[in-house]
Amino acid sequence: MSYELKQRDPHTLVLGGVLDNGNVVLARAEGERLLKAVSGQCVVCVDGLREADSGVIALMLAWLRFARRRGLDIRFQGLSPRLYGLVHVSGLEGILPIDVAR
Repeated sequence: MSYELKQRDPHTLVLGGVLDNGNVVLARAEGERLLKAVSGQCVVCVDGLREADSGVIALMLAWLRFARRRGLDIRFQGLSPRLYGLVHVSGLEGILPIDVAR
C-alpha cells in the first residue's frame, strides 16, 4: 500500500492513498519537510485517503504539534465520515483544527 503527499500550492498539502504502519513514519517526515516551506497558514486536505485509522489521527496530531512549534496555523479538511468519527470518539474535536463541510 502507498500514499501520496504533495504540495498543491504554497499553503495547501494534499494527502491521499493508504497510510499504514509501514509508511506513516515516512509520511510524517515528508509532511514535516513540506511544512518547513510553508509560512503563515496551511491547509492539509485528506479527502484522497482511501482508508482511515488511528495512525492517520496520530499523523495529524504530529503535524499539528510541528506546525504550532513553527508558528503555523494548520487546518485539516476533507475528512471522511469514518475519519471524522474516529476524531470524535477520540475526543479530539476541540484539539484538531478541522474544517467540516456542512
